[in-house]
Amino acid sequence: MSANEFDLSQALIELFEKNQSREFNEIPVFWERLGGTEFVEGKKVLDFGSGLGSMTIDLIKKGASEVHGIEIDDNYKRFAERNLELKYGDYKEKIKYFSDSLDSLEDESYDVIVSKDVFEHVIGLEELFPILI
Repeated sequence: MSANEFDLSQALIELFEKNQSREFNEIPVFWERLGGTEFVEGKKVLDFGSGLGSMTIDLIKKGASEVHGIEIDDNYKRFAERNLELKYGDYKEKIKYFSDSLDSLEDESYDVIVSKDVFEHVIGLEELFPILI
């Protein structure tokens, strides 16, 4: 493995730690607004805009059977995979990350799709709905 293959720069590590602190406060409020987390229990879930992986890990903790995270930034995806491997190894078989287009998921189906703090950043959002639904 080359040095660049999993170069988890200090900036990404700091961003993840800052994100984790913020997510610790925001994720419970997110679930509360949705009426709880019972709807993910035992379900295969897509985390649309998975970022550094905070929500994917929380979804497994909340009882999802499997979670796929899709993120446009390949560096974020690589970080999430490495962080999963290093800190959350027990969840490795239940979480998979993608950084391709949504077309890469065309053979997949999901019981639930969640997205937190993403849609306001998507250009051409209306084109995504036929793909997501």
